[in-house]
Amino acid sequence: MTGFSLQTLGSRRSTATTAPIKLNLRKGLALLIYLAEAQGAVARDVLATLLWPESPGETARARLRRMLHRIELTLGQHIFETTAQRAVVSGGRN
Repeated sequence: MTGFSLQTLGSRRSTATTAPIKLNLRKGLALLIYLAEAQGAVARDVLATLLWPESPGETARARLRRMLHRIELTLGQHIFETTAQRAVVSGGRN
């Protein structure tokens, strides 16, 4: 895995290795920051409801699944550990 950093104070940005990454996903950036700051794994239902409160549960969970995948594609690396119920940034506390 290559290096990854996330700056949340001032101008938000993410960096893989040494090159800045443009994450054109407002909710994706919010999700990434939320999981990076979490004190462990977060329930997928909590994340889905937080980001898509107006959507039915099944739809929100599908959007969450796609968002996690799109973030990893954009960053070019696997950064999430997920189960059917939880998600956490790799290396985070469970």
